[in-house]
Amino acid sequence: MRSDIRCTSYGSARFGDEVSGTDRFSGLPPFSVPAVMRVRSSVSSSASPFSPEGKKPGSRGRAPGGVWGGAPNPANGEVIWFHDVRHGLNRSRPIAEFLTPQALREMLGRDFEQDCQWLTDNANRHQRLRPYQIEANDATEQAITDRKRQMLLAMATGTGKTFTVVNQVYRLMKSGVGRRILFLVDRRALAAQAVRSFASFEPEPGLKFNNIYEVYSNRFHREDFGEDEKFDPKVLPQSYLLDPQPGHAFVYVCTIQRMAINLFGRERMFSPGDESADDDADHLDIPIHAFDVIVADECHRGYTTAELSLWRSTLEHFDAIKIGLTATPAAHTTAYFKDIVYRYTYEQAVRDGFLVDYDAVKIKSADRPSCADRCNPTSSPPAFDASAESCQA
Repeated sequence: MRSDIRCTSYGSARFGDEVSGTDRFSGLPPFSVPAVMRVRSSVSSSASPFSPEGKKPGSRGRAPGGVWGGAPNPANGEVIWFHDVRHGLNRSRPIAEFLTPQALREMLGRDFEQDCQWLTDNANRHQRLRPYQIEANDATEQAITDRKRQMLLAMATGTGKTFTVVNQVYRLMKSGVGRRILFLVDRRALAAQAVRSFASFEPEPGLKFNNIYEVYSNRFHREDFGEDEKFDPKVLPQSYLLDPQPGHAFVYVCTIQRMAINLFGRERMFSPGDESADDDADHLDIPIHAFDVIVADECHRGYTTAELSLWRSTLEHFDAIKIGLTATPAAHTTAYFKDIVYRYTYEQAVRDGFLVDYDAVKIKSADRPSCADRCNPTSSPPAFDASAESCQA
């Protein structure tokens, strides 16, 4: 067999017939078969276009190397499915576009099972971690070992979500499970906080995170930092986005608004609220394998329908493990991330002594206007005299 990628059109050509456009895959071993199916073909969006054994249904033999490509979704001919059948727990998944030859080479050059084994063999023993934070890391790592690609951590406000996930990112990078990490937030102020969290974290005694791995961000404004805070973040080189390399190992902290501009252009940008837009952001041709892991912080944020669509499109562009982080999972959050792999509630944190319970406080207000005054739209509201502590007509 020639060392190239072969495509087939189920139902309209013989299995194994070549189609045009495969020259750029020349030189690769025959480990992947991007297969083209007619739109009328019956393939469920939740099922693999291929059998669990890595074979086209009804075909003989197995793909050398055990990796099959995907096929357009028969419902509309636009969705591409990819299935790596080298491990029994892998499931087919939709991808935004066909993986490049470079991405396929990198995939075959990694031993994901061995990387996951490192997580099992090396206990999570950071001395500053609380018991529930270790449990959150363990649950995340088990989900990844089980080949889940989307997962959600739900931890109450004040329980150290960012500290937990920074430690998690370090373990994923050291194990090799993920080397290129995207940390997404929805405001530059939160991005600045995340950069500080990575910079101050000591994964190993005497070693800061940013002295072990590179930590980059988008450009900040002076107002994104406090008056006394150091203002010298490292801006990600554009080549890291456009030409990802297996040797890269970094964390990129970025707002989802900026990444949306990079992927889809300014015409699809949504407002970041009271923050000014990123005027230096440009539309870039970022490949789908640019990141191995994406962490979406505060992923419960309420968006309009258009903003929610863009939020999902931004995440779905990348073929990466996606970890959502929130204190209050919203309907659109659980719909996308599906599995809440770990939950630590406010009530549990109070019982464990890590948060303080609240007491309802009754407030005695000043004299209120009568029902007649409240119901009369023409009457002027009473003025409050702070010195007399009484209402004046």
